[in-house]
Amino acid sequence: MLDEPRTARRETEDAERLNQDVRSAAVSIGYQTREDSDLMRLAQANDTAAFDELVSRYRDRVYAIAAATFNDPERIGDVVCEAFLYAYRNIARARTSRPDAWFYVSALCAVFVIATPPTCPGSHGA
Repeated sequence: MLDEPRTARRETEDAERLNQDVRSAAVSIGYQTREDSDLMRLAQANDTAAFDELVSRYRDRVYAIAAATFNDPERIGDVVCEAFLYAYRNIARARTSRPDAWFYVSALCAVFVIATPPTCPGSHGA
């Protein structure tokens, strides 16, 4: 009787892991062979799997831009996250023929956002 909660928890964890594996495999099916410009068009049409494939292709380049700017691993991670958030939120404005330029611009915008300290209204040097 005492073993039932553990068994149920383990089965739930196994089901969640399997579900995640299925989702991650589904993401890459059919997208790995597509051109970047095709993936951009699909991503602009709200195909998140296409955007995920673009992220996997451009992740290292965005990371390199962040690492060239910051030494702090936390800030580098922040830049990478911010870059892909920017790219996703503004993908409708991107030129589909130049996804490399779009992710480069997104990375530079993220560097600027992370490097600029937040300003609080009313903090004029009390």
